[in-house]
Amino acid sequence: EAELEQESDERVKELSYRFKEQHLSYEQSLFNEETFETTISILKDILEDIDKVTAYKDDDYWRLYEAIENFLYGELDMENPHEEGIFWGVSNFYQIWEDMCNTYAFTIFDDIIYADTNIVFNGKPVANATFGGHKLFKKDNFENPFFIEFRDKKRWMRPDLIHFVGGNKKSIFDEDIKINIISTHNNRLDFEVRLINKDTKNIYETFCNRLKAVINNNNKRKIPTNYKIGGVSFKGDNIFKNYPKDIFNQEKELCEKNTNTCIEIKLLDWKYMDEHSFKQNSRKLDNDITKQLCYEFCFNKSEQDITKNNVIESQFVIPCFFNQENDIGELIEDKLLYSRITDNKITVFKANFGNVKL
Repeated sequence: EAELEQESDERVKELSYRFKEQHLSYEQSLFNEETFETTISILKDILEDIDKVTAYKDDDYWRLYEAIENFLYGELDMENPHEEGIFWGVSNFYQIWEDMCNTYAFTIFDDIIYADTNIVFNGKPVANATFGGHKLFKKDNFENPFFIEFRDKKRWMRPDLIHFVGGNKKSIFDEDIKINIISTHNNRLDFEVRLINKDTKNIYETFCNRLKAVINNNNKRKIPTNYKIGGVSFKGDNIFKNYPKDIFNQEKELCEKNTNTCIEIKLLDWKYMDEHSFKQNSRKLDNDITKQLCYEFCFNKSEQDITKNNVIESQFVIPCFFNQENDIGELIEDKLLYSRITDNKITVFKANFGNVKL
């Protein structure tokens, strides 16, 4: 009754209690996250047995049978496929989960680039474009890159949702190039420049060459590769001593400006699966990872401004139940995940089912 949010007839209660005593254990329930799958399987077997032993099947029987069958096996209301997003059946709940996630995303994310949905938000459908016969949302001036072209024909792919991570801009010097200040004296610096991300080697070399070239050789003296300060050794090719701080800051700002400070973009895929599904190999998981990598590839190959100089994080979002109602959720630790997920830098986020509401 709590799940249905209404009172049941006393006769229905009596029959349901009797049925549970005969066929189910105490813990089993359609509304228990740990037992609903086994409960559904048992109910399917019982329905099949009932159908086999029932000799006389009138109209009332078939109406009841079809209602139970549709619930257990899941079926969309095809008579009203676009009316209020109505779903019927346990096995179709993943579609409800996707609508819940999309509604939540449009509520909390300020800058959504793309979403494979036509939910009704603030009284109207969000979809503003159609690709391959599917309605979806895309940001103005964003050219949809998610397709594979063969013989002048496009086959469209549809990631679930992509958005900018608000207020999380990343400098080239945050993670890709490391500047280690060795010492400061007056308006001059001793420092070294290290390459962290090999993908930015060209930017790193250009930055270091400009540092060497913009001042007179008398003002720039390279520290020997075995230089020591305070008993600490520093080794490397791009180490500078007694370098003017104002010129250093100027060159650093210019480098950041020319690399158009990277922006983090999240490419999300809603998954109605339990967390154990991501901790071991399976054909379905491998297919999901491959699809996600295809989305990344298509996104990266696009030459439009919105896709340049970005840091993409792919993420699977799954439902989970947390005791604290205000918890948004948490990431599954990398060490617990199937290696192909972590090798491709995909994260798995457990979203609090209680917070993700329609």
